Amino acid sequence: MVAVVFSALLLGGSICHPTGEILAAEQQENAEDDLNYETDTLKVNIEQKDTGYTKYWIAHVQTFSTKQLKSALCGGTYGNPRKTTSEELAAHDGIIGINGSAFSYGSGEPAPGKTMIKDGRVYNDVSSNGNIFCVTEDGGMFTAAAGMTTKDLLNRGVQDTYCFGPTLVENGKACEISGQFHQTARYQRAAVGMVNPGDYYLVVVDGKGYGGSQGMTYQELQQVFLNLDCDYAYNLDGGGSATLVFQGKVLNMLTDKGKERACGDILYFVDAGSGSEGKDIVVHEEEGMIHSAEDSIW
Repeated sequence: MVAVVFSALLLGGSICHPTGEILAAEQQENAEDDLNYETDTLKVNIEQKDTGYTKYWIAHVQTFSTKQLKSALCGGTYGNPRKTTSEELAAHDGIIGINGSAFSYGSGEPAPGKTMIKDGRVYNDVSSNGNIFCVTEDGGMFTAAAGMTTKDLLNRGVQDTYCFGPTLVENGKACEISGQFHQTARYQRAAVGMVNPGDYYLVVVDGKGYGGSQGMTYQELQQVFLNLDCDYAYNLDGGGSATLVFQGKVLNMLTDKGKERACGDILYFVDAGSGSEGKDIVVHEEEGMIHSAEDSIW
């Protein structure tokens, strides 16, 4: 038998050992694991899509508690120093995050001259210009109507605000995109959507031809969120600012010569019961945003 085996090896034969196939399967499984995260309080599933003209990332994020949806001023201050999304996410022990508002290159302020609330604190006390993305303490999302004051927003339970735009989807319907947002060019995009409180999507679109991706128009991005059955969706700062970070890794193509752009604020999620911000979040089964018949919320 040994002679037969030895002869087979000398002749370049194999003995039913498909190492290549096994390795390829393991690599595929590892790649999929790198795009998924699941605990008793947080579930993240990420996919990369390719339309033929554009490549983009969809991250489906489900939380057990609305307190797991967070926002931060980069560098911990309203203004300089700006920080990259990955730096700021790491500083808060976040699992996944995305860049937020437009910002001033000079002062570093996010949404300069516009309404700014973070963690229930007012940083810029001006009325809404009609394009202020609001996140409420119960995990809801809406765009503040023009003229709403910061007092109005706080009375409605607003926890955090951002400003870029446009609003893509509201009440499950496509919003009219016109005025300052009317454009037909495809571009790099970053956006957030909500199916309902506790069930969110982050989308980042590659562009400028990087990796063969041309980007999306606002209408094309809008359709992505409609296809995901989102009740609300809002376009965040795009271009070189567009950044999706998952467990310390930037997923999308960066167009500032391959480097992350320092931003003014971010939107992110933490795992309840762990990390510097998640460890103090205590949730009970009946309070969870997502329920199941089993002990696990999933």
